[in-house]
Amino acid sequence: MELTDDHRVTTVPSFQDRSGQVRVELLDILATIGEMLDEIGLVSEPARVAADRLLHNRFDIVVLGQYKRGKTTFINALLGDDLLPTAIVPLTNIATRVRHATQPSARVTFLDGQVQEIPLEDLPLYTTEKGNPGNAKRVLLVEVEFPATALRDGTMVTDTPGIASIFEQNTKAAMEYIPQADAAIFLVNADPPISEAERAFLKEVRPYLAKLFFVQNKIDQVSPEDQEESLAFTRAVIEETMGDHGIVIYPVSARMALEAKLAQDPEKLRLSRFDQFERDLHGFLQHSKGHALLASSASKATRLLASLKSRAELERQTLEMDLADLVAKAEVFNRHLDNVERARFEDKAVLRAQVGRLVAEFIDARIEAFQIKNLLRLRAALAAHARRPHRLSPLKFKEALRSHAMDLIKESLQGWEGAEEEALAQALRGLLRRASPTRPMRCWAGSPPTARRCLA
Repeated sequence: MELTDDHRVTTVPSFQDRSGQVRVELLDILATIGEMLDEIGLVSEPARVAADRLLHNRFDIVVLGQYKRGKTTFINALLGDDLLPTAIVPLTNIATRVRHATQPSARVTFLDGQVQEIPLEDLPLYTTEKGNPGNAKRVLLVEVEFPATALRDGTMVTDTPGIASIFEQNTKAAMEYIPQADAAIFLVNADPPISEAERAFLKEVRPYLAKLFFVQNKIDQVSPEDQEESLAFTRAVIEETMGDHGIVIYPVSARMALEAKLAQDPEKLRLSRFDQFERDLHGFLQHSKGHALLASSASKATRLLASLKSRAELERQTLEMDLADLVAKAEVFNRHLDNVERARFEDKAVLRAQVGRLVAEFIDARIEAFQIKNLLRLRAALAAHARRPHRLSPLKFKEALRSHAMDLIKESLQGWEGAEEEALAQALRGLLRRASPTRPMRCWAGSPPTARRCLA
């Protein structure tokens, strides 16, 4: 509470009240974005997933890093169980999300949308390069449910393929998952310390994440002196990349921590230094997760809105270019018609003077009237068609607009050609009768079929 100038007591909204209002507004915004994406035929799943997570307070922490940094072992240590498959070679090639449940289970979502339940022991057949080389099984995501204390209250942890390995698709898979996440744990090694590839990757993913934890893994593989030197170097690189000072980096041995938890060895867990990270992570989830989830949801909504704005601008520019292009082509087509009409009589030298007068007095006037009438009609019809609501992509809309223009042109020509050819035939008959009343009518090379029929 606070006092006003006249000493009346007013109530200041609590953080929960304000965050609750923001949450409702964000849910409404994400729902609207999803509807807009549906209306124009784009994928609305990212908006719906973001809204569902915000509604159910689901917070996704993704574990990132270069290959062979021990990401999967780190997650297993966090879960306190040897759950996800590990190996000496670069292994994980599919994003694997773990969430809390009372009973362990696993399911695979494929790129075609199908979902299949699998035994936990079959995870390597879908998530590893050995079991699923080059993602030949076309897996989108693997989800595991497990009764881990660290995953209570809607927290999820996602293992991602390591970047910069010989398997290029692994880096692509990691990058594609990051926009879905809310926070990240970024793993580097004590030896070797952070690399240029890791620094570039960190710079690229930072805008997508509301919270970043930095962990230096495998400290058990170097001496304390080398570990401190490596830590100082890594901190300097990360602070320069992030543009921030005072970055906290947690030196740990995930392997020792997992072994300690499996053996229930408190001393070994202390030596792994994993417990300090877990305490800070738990504190963040207890006190700051709600705020981070709101920030992450707002960031996702902003990116989706930016995408919609870019799409609308692209469609506007495409429509303007297509209309101008179609009108120009219609004018060229009309000029071509005029040229064809004049070319009909070029080979008839004997009638050149008479035909020239006929073109000037009869044909030109009728073609000009046809051009003026139908060009205005074509422009008006195309503009009206372009303003109608549609759900087509720019390319499909372009094709539809062109098809509509050709239909209008064909419709205009169908009735006009027959009438004009008949009128032309009558005019030619009269011209030939005046030129040679006793001479039989005939065709000449280049005459259109109707003219040949009429003059034969």
